[in-house]
Amino acid sequence: MALAGEVAVDLAVRGLTLTGTRVSGLRLPGAAFEELELADVVWEDCDLAGATLEGAVLRRVEFRRCRLSGAVAAGIVAADVRFVDCRADDGWFRMARLERCGFEDCDLAASDWYDARLQDTRFVRCRLDGAELSKATLREVALHGSSLADLRGAGALRNLVIAGDQLLDVAVALFPALRIRVDDDYLADPPTGTGGR
Repeated sequence: MALAGEVAVDLAVRGLTLTGTRVSGLRLPGAAFEELELADVVWEDCDLAGATLEGAVLRRVEFRRCRLSGAVAAGIVAADVRFVDCRADDGWFRMARLERCGFEDCDLAASDWYDARLQDTRFVRCRLDGAELSKATLREVALHGSSLADLRGAGALRNLVIAGDQLLDVAVALFPALRIRVDDDYLADPPTGTGGR
């Protein structure tokens, strides 16, 4: 089955199940999907900005060149899902459960992953600047080529796989969480105490 070229603003759908479907050029900004289930579905060049996908179940789904800016995908359960060249800045993935998923060349700036659980998931050449990771659980998550400036909740960064050129970015993200500060002037003026010598 194939769906293409339709435009629907603020659509509300409940109990939708799609299997073996290709969705192309569909524009659904602000759409609300309740009890959405997708299996073996490909979304191409679709606009789902501001869509609500809360609690959706996704299996073997691929999003290619889709716009998901500000999408609410809290509590989604996803396995074997790929996002390629997508924009999901300000996306809300709180409490999401992702396994064997991949994000390639995606803009995920300021996305919210609070209390999410990610396993065997890859972020390759993604923009994660300003992302929220507080209380997230990461297992075998790779961040190769991804930018991590102003990452929040960096204490969740455990069990990661990074490239050598990301050492500085990860260190800078972790320092505040570990209360490490860099102060070259610290030894220039020794602290003065009240005890004297």
